[in-house]
Amino acid sequence: MDFVFFTDPLTSVYGAVRPALTVSKELARRGHDVTILTPYSMLSDFHKVRIAEIKEKIQRSGKTVLTKIPLLREWMKALILPYVHEREKSESLVINTSSSLITEADAYYGQGQITKAIDDMSQSRDFPLRYKVIHKFIRGMLVNLEKRLMMQFRENSALFITNSNFTKSLYESWGIKVDHVIYPPLDLEVFRPTTQKPSRDYVLAYLGIRGKETNLKVIKELARQGVKIKAFGKSSKEYEKELSSQNIEILGYVDDNTLVDLYTNALFTLFTFTHEPFGYIPVESMACGTPVITYDKQGPKNTVSHNRTGWLVSNDEELVREAIRIWKQGYDESSIKNKCLANAQEYDVKKIADEWLNCLNQLRCGVKS
Repeated sequence: MDFVFFTDPLTSVYGAVRPALTVSKELARRGHDVTILTPYSMLSDFHKVRIAEIKEKIQRSGKTVLTKIPLLREWMKALILPYVHEREKSESLVINTSSSLITEADAYYGQGQITKAIDDMSQSRDFPLRYKVIHKFIRGMLVNLEKRLMMQFRENSALFITNSNFTKSLYESWGIKVDHVIYPPLDLEVFRPTTQKPSRDYVLAYLGIRGKETNLKVIKELARQGVKIKAFGKSSKEYEKELSSQNIEILGYVDDNTLVDLYTNALFTLFTFTHEPFGYIPVESMACGTPVITYDKQGPKNTVSHNRTGWLVSNDEELVREAIRIWKQGYDESSIKNKCLANAQEYDVKKIADEWLNCLNQLRCGVKS
């Protein structure tokens, strides 16, 4: 079977493009012919997966003020003047994971509406005030335009698949029929414990997009109460002045091998967020045998099992109390580690690739469950 994946701009191997890249790699490993089509790519190839830029898209659209943010640039252009990429006549199965490229597809993979993310981010104390003001005035227009765009994705796709039950509910609130839920995949040959005797002498925290995946108030309070924190993330260096503390070590970007070792040796992973349709951080942590403290909502609510693979809390105050309790008292490491590892199997790329193949085979055979 041959596959074509449409993705958002490939400026990295993370974010919204990660599920397509990870599944593509696994399908190529199994001998399938796989191509990725994208408006822009910093990658020339990816583990036997061909990557091609949609040149006519770039030439037609020209430059905008969002040139430095390719994903938002393409999304904003698609809202105003949707671009429909004509599907080539071939036997390839087409999976569209893009938030901006419309094409006739066998399946569209919805990972959440961008306007929903901005709505939640605008409520965060860490979200810049100037963006809050802009959002207040243009929100209604953006929502209506994105609804129109999403309806076009639905109309041009035989199947509409989402990355979590939470995301499914978001699309259904807009009247969009969702056919299946397939979780994003994780390569468990990469994300796995690196030692049988982890140090468990620090808490690992992720510092991501301001107002979306970062809660400075919580991290500061934990550090003030003596919790040793190691914080990673591409954006983490911008928080150095705000998180100046002898108990906080800002690591910046780390590669996967370093990250796996960090997960393995942490007492637990702290994952704060305002909007998270799925959330790779908790799943990566559990795959390395380390439990997670996060909020009892959205995507992580379905991936973290309370008192089994981590702890779910309802607000910042409860999160701080629970984190301090575990820092001081610990937990049954052997039991929770085994439960984390077992839970992570649900997101193994081999299992997720099988789900995609089964789903698309049923479609080809005329069975749409």
